[in-house]
Amino acid sequence: MRLAIARKMAGIAALTLGASIAIAIPAAAAGDQTRITLTVRGCEGCVVQAFGGKLRADGSPWESAKSPVSDGRVVLAVPTRQTRGMLFEINTADGSAAGIDAVPDIVMSYDGIEVGSRVTPTQAKRATKAVSCWAGTKEAAVTLGVRVTRFKAMGTMNETVTTLRAWSSPSQPGRGEMQSAPRGQAADQNPGYCAEAQ
Repeated sequence: MRLAIARKMAGIAALTLGASIAIAIPAAAAGDQTRITLTVRGCEGCVVQAFGGKLRADGSPWESAKSPVSDGRVVLAVPTRQTRGMLFEINTADGSAAGIDAVPDIVMSYDGIEVGSRVTPTQAKRATKAVSCWAGTKEAAVTLGVRVTRFKAMGTMNETVTTLRAWSSPSQPGRGEMQSAPRGQAADQNPGYCAEAQ
């Protein structure tokens, strides 16, 4: 009799545990998306695209749709798990800012400037090292301030082109090592490099 009761109680406990697990899974899934608002100053009409920090099975990074800056802002809905090591590319609407044979990136932080500090155009211009891979977030919604200035640079055919210098202000925690950023500009030929570095 005692054995029968024990077995019955064990069955009830297992059923209760199973119900608890079933309830917890949807709750975790509900927070899987993060709404990122970029408030962009100095680049109305420019196009922003985010690349995730985790590679897909085919070796390519997750990527968002290309979104134009409208009224000084861009809103991106991205998988939260992809924000760690996320890279944001920014280009002019006609793509001409990539005339340097690389697409400009939004810098998260510059070497020598404390994370969380506001970064002036002069500070950005004088910087020589930066990190563009974002440390990421677990929040459901975040806002990142972005400043953009334009400057002349040498193009792929030795012509002068106008390109972009873009950075977070206040600066954000980055992931990975500081990379060379001549005249404060970070740019890439491979948007998956942040994911590959992990």
